[in-house]
Amino acid sequence: MRVTMKDIAERCGIGRSTVSFILNGTASSVGLSEELCRRVLQTAKEMGYRRNELASSVRSGKSRVIAYVSGRLSTSYTMRIIAGINDSLNRNGYSLRMYIHNDGDALEPLADKIISNMIPGVIISLNRDLSRELLRLLKLWNVKAAMTTFAEVSESIIEVSSDDAAGAAAAADKLYELGHRRLGLVYVEHSSGLKTKQRNFLRRLKELGLEDGESIRLGLSGNGSWNPEDAAKVAEFCRRPDRPTAFFCEADPLALRFIQYATQAGFRIPDDFSVIGYANLDYTDFSNPPLSTFTTPFEEIGEKTADLLIEAIEHNRPCSAKVKLPAVYVERMSTKPYNCIKQQEREE
Repeated sequence: MRVTMKDIAERCGIGRSTVSFILNGTASSVGLSEELCRRVLQTAKEMGYRRNELASSVRSGKSRVIAYVSGRLSTSYTMRIIAGINDSLNRNGYSLRMYIHNDGDALEPLADKIISNMIPGVIISLNRDLSRELLRLLKLWNVKAAMTTFAEVSESIIEVSSDDAAGAAAAADKLYELGHRRLGLVYVEHSSGLKTKQRNFLRRLKELGLEDGESIRLGLSGNGSWNPEDAAKVAEFCRRPDRPTAFFCEADPLALRFIQYATQAGFRIPDDFSVIGYANLDYTDFSNPPLSTFTTPFEEIGEKTADLLIEAIEHNRPCSAKVKLPAVYVERMSTKPYNCIKQQEREE
């Protein structure tokens, strides 16, 4: 038999409305004492009370559910972000509902599902154009929104990401501290303009008085599998007389592909080149050699995003927070001081 608020009220010898205030988390608004709140909550636990979320949603017009909208869930870092979101939701008494949006599908049916289920907040993980359109549809119904990227979609959205600008600049500093003076940038070509990490790595090179032009930039395809054209480009680039002695790759998968192609061409990492990646994905600790990289705090991003969204929902605040979390350097075995490389060359 289901335990009701009336049952708890009778057990505690108080009114049902008092129990309702306490179990709905609004006891402070009517001045109920902490001692009474503890006694009611303990009694509810002992009696096996379970909150009827559906009934509560109907009464308030909102559920205690947060939606997560993504184009795919196949990447390990996406699952780490979701893990962080879930930590926050569990701590705050919310549940997670996930929606997958396939390319080419209309957004209106997705927005209708979110609105009809009385979901008060949505965490969006889509590209900039789709995010803007979904945000426009949700704002019509006062659904609050957040993103786990810094896409500058709108002022009316919470955005949490790693501080990629500072991380990329720090990568230049790390390689400079190791004695390298000709630093290379490996990036995904055919992207629209210089991305944040590319732009800030090159800016830092200029500040350090180092070459920052096209001669130190190596663009590879976005193909994640073996690509013979990319392999040939890396081999040719690494054999140039003016080749860099160290490389910053804007993402871990790109760094591992570069190492693979360079090794195939007869070069050794870090004996011939130092390499730094970005993200600290799960497998980088087991690559050959283990990859030096910057950690993107995926779990923290997810948890902070959900915390800010729930705060905006419960206090009816605007969704305007913009937060950047630090990317921390993890040194492994793909980097080496430049003087050690020169010493080894003399010995050989």
